[in-house]
Amino acid sequence: MTLSPSFSVSESYNDNLFFTETNREADFTTLVGPSLNLAYESQYLNFVGGYRGSAEFHARHPEANRYAQSASFGLGIPFLSHEIRGVDVRITEEITYAPEVPAYSFGKTQEEPGGATQISQIQQTGGGIQVPRTDTFSNNAGLELGYTWLPRLRTTVSYANIVTRYRGNELHDSTTHQVGLKETYQWSPRTQWTNSYSVALNIYEHANNEVVHRLSTGAAYQMSPSLSINGSLGVGVVQGNGNKTQLTLNTGLSKQFRNGIFSLSYTREIGTGGGVVTASTLKQGVGMEYSQNVGRNTSVYVRLGYVNNRSFSGEKLKISSYTGETGINVGVLPWLSGSLSYSYLNQQSLGTIGQDSQRNLVMLGLTASAPPWRIVK
Repeated sequence: MTLSPSFSVSESYNDNLFFTETNREADFTTLVGPSLNLAYESQYLNFVGGYRGSAEFHARHPEANRYAQSASFGLGIPFLSHEIRGVDVRITEEITYAPEVPAYSFGKTQEEPGGATQISQIQQTGGGIQVPRTDTFSNNAGLELGYTWLPRLRTTVSYANIVTRYRGNELHDSTTHQVGLKETYQWSPRTQWTNSYSVALNIYEHANNEVVHRLSTGAAYQMSPSLSINGSLGVGVVQGNGNKTQLTLNTGLSKQFRNGIFSLSYTREIGTGGGVVTASTLKQGVGMEYSQNVGRNTSVYVRLGYVNNRSFSGEKLKISSYTGETGINVGVLPWLSGSLSYSYLNQQSLGTIGQDSQRNLVMLGLTASAPPWRIVK
């Protein structure tokens, strides 16, 4: 068992702290907080856990000072694979409290079994919709049971429970229960086929519940050691205030260079409304990211994203937002790293709800990391 601690200090300038269209308030913010990562691995149990905290101190708006924190863990039970050949069980949990939910976050590419590279789509943490600062609590719990029938064939059953709560009456609380079934077949060392089906129950506060069915088929293909693509095509059916059927599509491309990596993705899927409306939405997004090593301890990156959300019926929602971010990361010392970034966010609303606004954010930070501390050998 090992514990890896770190501590970060950063300073930022935000020209629209509360993300409002009028009476914009700029502020300088100091953020300080710890980060802890705990890992344990044995023939019986694999555990990875983490905690991250960040205290915000605003120079001009001390009433907005907050302490944001998140905790997560992943649990694997390998001894079940020894007791029942081919069985794999994973349990995940993530709890977050934040004074503001970001509209965007960008994922990373990850290696799938068999060598195929699965390109992460752009992740719209807040559904691609930026809302004003609101204390938000979220809990995301998941259980996954996999069984390998053949060396190339694997079936996975999963359950996820997502709870989102907002302070005040401006945004809508929601709870989602989702059950999924996925079949993965390794067609060749470079090609992987996937078929999946899921059904989700979306429970909205003070509104009718909705049931969402999703069915898709797709593949991931490693064209070369440095180039991979993936995609899936399917349909989504929303049952609630009348049935709505929509085409769903996810595609991605990743290219590795000698000192950098480029990724591009497009997604068209059914969203939950991001707390703005109490109904499912059609969400379309495009994401691009490029990172480059420019020195032994220095890297730069550029990220772009665009998301469009529109409602099927009921409250008229049509919000488009786009973001751009660039930054540099520098390893100052073996235990100390620094970063400098700039991001821009613009949001436009064409419906009866939502708001138009934009934001510029500059951030400078330092992170000190201690060597992993072995607690149990």
